[in-house]
Amino acid sequence: MIGNKSCGLRVHFVVLVGMGFLLRLCYSFSSEAGPFRDKSRRLSLLAFSDSSLPGFSNEEGTILEKDLTYSRRKAPGERVSRLKARQLLVGTVEKYLGPMEPIEEWKRAHNYLYRKSSEEKKLSVKQVDLVLNFLSSQLERELVCSIIQSTPRILRKSVSTQLEPTWLFLNDIYPTSMLTEALFRKPDLLLTRGIGYQADELNLIQVYFSQELKMSASQIEKLQKTNGAFLFQMPIHKVLPIATYFYEILLQASPNNEEKAKTALCKLILSRPQLLQLSLEESLKPRIAYLQDRLHLETKEVALFLQSSVAGILGLNLEKNLVPTIDYLERTLLQGSDTRKPTNELKSCIMAHPQILGLSLEQNLKKKSRVF
Repeated sequence: MIGNKSCGLRVHFVVLVGMGFLLRLCYSFSSEAGPFRDKSRRLSLLAFSDSSLPGFSNEEGTILEKDLTYSRRKAPGERVSRLKARQLLVGTVEKYLGPMEPIEEWKRAHNYLYRKSSEEKKLSVKQVDLVLNFLSSQLERELVCSIIQSTPRILRKSVSTQLEPTWLFLNDIYPTSMLTEALFRKPDLLLTRGIGYQADELNLIQVYFSQELKMSASQIEKLQKTNGAFLFQMPIHKVLPIATYFYEILLQASPNNEEKAKTALCKLILSRPQLLQLSLEESLKPRIAYLQDRLHLETKEVALFLQSSVAGILGLNLEKNLVPTIDYLERTLLQGSDTRKPTNELKSCIMAHPQILGLSLEQNLKKKSRVF
């Protein structure tokens, strides 16, 4: 009898404990703040052994319950905090650039600021202020807006170690007007790796040829294996001004067609890489200026000359080659004429056969003129 009684009490106790657990489970599902409303939390709780569950009366059960309800209770506050942080960042941007409207144009920037305001390493108002203050001091408001709209991640970059060195580098080798135009076309130019403080880690000549001029890998490889290999040993600040100067001239032959001008520049570099080795101010500019003045050439005609197969003539010495040769040709063409002014005949002769300027005056031209 005693054994039966004791067995019956155990059964009653187990039933009562089971009912208590079921009641608590039902309450938790119906409670808004209950720990079981989140499916993942429910499953993790049901995975516990029975010994840790009854009544949640022990310390472990209390801690578990608090942990399960923590994220839900905190979420609304987090959302409010995130919105406030984003509003502060937006306010900083608008302080420099005005209202971030229309929304369509600023959508990427808005999304970026919202994400960065919720990360563990949040984007600070001070960081945004530093970047915008620097950009606004160097560029027009419209251009800064374009940069932030398309490349908002620039707001995280260090002004002192990345943006400022890159700006100084580009501003030193590009004319201001060309740099501004380049930033409108490619707003992430200031984020280019390897410029400024990391120049020794990349071959910037190769980067410029491939990314800016769209040279193919096979063309670059050919240039490296032939007489253009020396280019890749030269500093970028010596090559880029000459390439830019040629590009501006070639653009005159194909107005509003930048791709065609870049293609022509690639052909010029591939065929006459030695021209990039010359001094821009002491050699190239004086020679081109002389040809323009002496032959009455327009910039477009100089561009056509650069695209010809004899552009290497620009490598000839001005005083020893070009001037004496053109003087001789002029005297020959004007024999028997009273005028000493350049004529269209001289211009037509040289433009039709520019290779004549590359011939030796004493060993070639004068000997041939005696025969004819």
